[in-house]
Amino acid sequence: DGEATPTLTVGDAGTVDEGNAATFGVTLDTPVQGDVSYTLTLGGDIDANDIDSVTLVDSQGNPITGATLTLNQDGTYTATVPGNVTAFSVVVDTVDDSVFEGDEGLTLTVATTLGGQNISDNGTATITD
Repeated sequence: DGEATPTLTVGDAGTVDEGNAATFGVTLDTPVQGDVSYTLTLGGDIDANDIDSVTLVDSQGNPITGATLTLNQDGTYTATVPGNVTAFSVVVDTVDDSVFEGDEGLTLTVATTLGGQNISDNGTATITD
């Protein structure tokens, strides 16, 4: 065996107008055997009312075959993705509300355990109002 634990990378989503989607690219540098369960945590200046939906898509923007996404009671999400999928995007659709909030920061933290090692990374976005 002796293979190194894969490296997890989450890209930044840049600046997004409120009401549009923040898209975070997620990559593993090597495929793994079996499904991978990721914990997705949204943070920053935003709150639950600022989020319309969260989805997983492949590099072409299509749903990932065999993937599931579940909202947990604590507000995190559990994403289960086939181990041969080494790149996907987490799309966070924001709500365009009538309240002026100024620029808000949004952070996506993605974490998993592979080969007994906890690995995580995060990406950021700025939501402009």
